[in-house]
Amino acid sequence: MLNTLSFHEDNYKQIEFLPEQNYFKTRLDIEAFPAQEFTLSGFQSITSRNEPLVKIEELKIPVEQLNLLLSKICIGFFPIVKIGYGDNYVLKAHTVGYGFERLGVIVESNDLFVTNLWLGLSSSFQFSKSCTQLLNALLTLGTVYQLLLVDWDEEIVVRLQNKITIQSYLSSVYGFIF
Repeated sequence: MLNTLSFHEDNYKQIEFLPEQNYFKTRLDIEAFPAQEFTLSGFQSITSRNEPLVKIEELKIPVEQLNLLLSKICIGFFPIVKIGYGDNYVLKAHTVGYGFERLGVIVESNDLFVTNLWLGLSSSFQFSKSCTQLLNALLTLGTVYQLLLVDWDEEIVVRLQNKITIQSYLSSVYGFIF
């Protein structure tokens, strides 16, 4: 389906947006992670993350307001989001995706306020070497809502109020050209 996004469950909230108040605690949490040894079978152990100091739902970001901001700059909108693996994907209720260049902002809500916000990679999004729309979206999330981007896979915390910091992250992790 063209209006559906599907994500492997292992990628769920691996790149998430958190309130800026979590910056120092998140950095400390990442520093405390034990070294992970990757083998041909995958990782030998699982590290569970601590709860953030301030959860995104505590910000009471109105879904309607976020929709207005992101719909103006996104390349595609996906009203259906599924998460799972193999042949076992289930509908993620109250969840939509805004597509940009190679990545999308996924919004979970209780219909009034945002409850989770994360970044996902999908072949459903436009492939591009530049990322003007994505850069604008990340900068908007950082300046309007004072959010951080936390890439748990890369163990990186990105403050989204600075265009150069965002460009550095997108260039080093995804190879975008500016």
